[in-house]
Amino acid sequence: MISNMSDLGVWAKALYNGDLLSPETQQARLQTQPVEGLGAEYGEGILAGDGLWGHSGEINGFSTDMYYIPEQDATMVISVNRCDATYDSESGDVRGAVLKSLFPEYVPSG
Repeated sequence: MISNMSDLGVWAKALYNGDLLSPETQQARLQTQPVEGLGAEYGEGILAGDGLWGHSGEINGFSTDMYYIPEQDATMVISVNRCDATYDSESGDVRGAVLKSLFPEYVPSG
């Protein structure tokens, strides 16, 4: 599959809204459980916390965050090119800056 940032934005919204899955599957994936030490909850392939729903991921060369804010009907996709020795997220800091600038009410406290 070949996609770009715009495609990921469409995908994030459709995936959260349940436009791609059966109602039963969608309901199951939104049944989240707390993740110790993270301050968020995780379902089947979806992270929920601070009003955001989505996922982050890292592979060699890229760090990407894809989140949907249902109360704002807003989609946020951030992809950072990277070349480092770790698999630490490099897009999380950018996500925080975007939230602080555009959606300060969704910036995690603490």
